[in-house]
Amino acid sequence: MPVTTERIEASYRYADGVTGGYAQELWLVKGVDSLQAISDSAVGLPRIGDSHPVNSLLKARERIIETIVDPQTTIVRIDYRQASFDIGNIYSTSESFGEPEPLHLIWIKDETADSRAYTLMKGGQWDVFIYPTIRRYTVNAGGDLDAVMAAIINNKNKRYLFSFFGTPFRLVNGEVKKLKNGQVIADYFFKTHNGFASIPQGAFPNMYSSVPACPPGGMVFTSKAQVQSGGSAYTVKTATDLYQAGTSLPGM
Repeated sequence: MPVTTERIEASYRYADGVTGGYAQELWLVKGVDSLQAISDSAVGLPRIGDSHPVNSLLKARERIIETIVDPQTTIVRIDYRQASFDIGNIYSTSESFGEPEPLHLIWIKDETADSRAYTLMKGGQWDVFIYPTIRRYTVNAGGDLDAVMAAIINNKNKRYLFSFFGTPFRLVNGEVKKLKNGQVIADYFFKTHNGFASIPQGAFPNMYSSVPACPPGGMVFTSKAQVQSGGSAYTVKTATDLYQAGTSLPGM
C-alpha cells in the first residue's frame, strides 16, 4: 500500500496573542504504522521548522499522533509556534516570597565621655531587612539527565539576568526527573531581592553613620574594623561583584 498524506483540517486550532499565538493542523496518513506516520519518512507532512501556510511567523514544532484509525491509518496533528517562542520548553513558572532576612548594619556610638566604643545593634527595629523572591521554572530539558544535573551543579550560585525582569537572579537549586518516554524535566530555582533604599543618619537614636542603598540582588557588608578605621563603615557589592555569570541551562 503506497504512503499517502492529506491535510484534512487546516485550522484545527488557531490562536493569536501575547505569546505570538499557535496553530494546529490535522493530517491523514495512510500506508504506514502510527510511529512511521509522524517520522520524516511520511512524505508530504510538514517538516519541523516549516512555516504555517497562512501565518509564516509560525513554525512547525511537533508532530503528534492524534488518532490511530487502523494499523495503517493515522491522524497526525502538527503543532506550530512562533519562531521566537522557546519551543514550548517552559511548562510553568511560579513565584514565592521567602521570609524577610535581617541584615545587622546599624551601628550606634557610645556617647559616654571619653568612650570610643561602637555597638552593632541587632534585633527588632535595629535590623535592616531584605525580602527574597524565589522563581521556579519547570522546563523540558531534553533527554540527557546527566547533562542537566551537571549544568545545575556547575551553575549553582551563578548569576542570571532574565531580560523580562531586569533584576539579577542566582541559581540556588535544581531538581531533575526522567520520564518513561525519555524526556527530562528540570525544575530550576532562582533567588533575588529588590534591595533597599539608603537609611539616613539619625533614623535611629545615636546612629553612627548612614547606611547606603543595597542594589537588587546585591549586598551591604560592615565590620567593626571598618568602623574603627574611620573610613567608610560599609561595603556595597552588586550581584555582578558577588556572583559569576552562569552558563546556559538546558531548556531555558
